[in-house]
Amino acid sequence: MKQTLLQSQEQRHRCGMSDIREFLISYVLINCRRNITRDNEYKITMACFHAWHQTRYGTRASQQCIRTLILYLPAIAQELQLKIEREGNAKYIITRQELH
Repeated sequence: MKQTLLQSQEQRHRCGMSDIREFLISYVLINCRRNITRDNEYKITMACFHAWHQTRYGTRASQQCIRTLILYLPAIAQELQLKIEREGNAKYIITRQELH
């Protein structure tokens, strides 16, 4: 059975920790502000992740890439001093932690 080009591309690429870190730094903190009046609050949705992935790799995120996002997002967010406030329904609300 022949695979489509899209399926072939999805199988070749696998997001890793560095991809998730880049997604947070170069896309979420710039494009995913939840509310204009709250500068430090961001909303990450699967649509947001697919848009970044499409721009970066030319294809929507595979199930493997989505699993990588879900697995590594909490650790990488903490490393970047971001806090996950809420999660569920295929979205996350994160905030920048205040430095005291």
